[in-house]
Amino acid sequence: IRVGTPHGQTMRRAGRGPLGRGGRYYTTPQKLVLAFIGCYFVVHLVVPLRHFFLYNGLRGDHPNWSEEGHLAAWHMMLRSKVGIMFFVATDTEGRQIMFRPEMDPTLTRRHVKKVTNRPHTSLVYAKYISKVFRAAGQ
Repeated sequence: IRVGTPHGQTMRRAGRGPLGRGGRYYTTPQKLVLAFIGCYFVVHLVVPLRHFFLYNGLRGDHPNWSEEGHLAAWHMMLRSKVGIMFFVATDTEGRQIMFRPEMDPTLTRRHVKKVTNRPHTSLVYAKYISKVFRAAGQ
């Protein structure tokens, strides 16, 4: 039922809307905000739990063994790892140079811990060391 307003506009009577009794109309910006908030919550629920249905079921391995799915996973805050690592670089004359991340003056203790405990960070650091040794001509 439509009712007239003092300014000659019509509006819906309270309590009626597209959803039946008590429903209300949403404007396009409100719908966009609601859709964004809904997607935001779905992503933040699904991403940390993806290891239950993605990594564990398809190949039969577990993320604790393969390290896949560790980033942004809720259960990963419950454990800690300790690692010791060294890199071996071979110079142009065939000599091998052993290098530990603890020896690098540019790394803090926190960085050393991340390099020794995270495989993807170790790979990035190994590429960095390679670049440094090549720039030095070794």
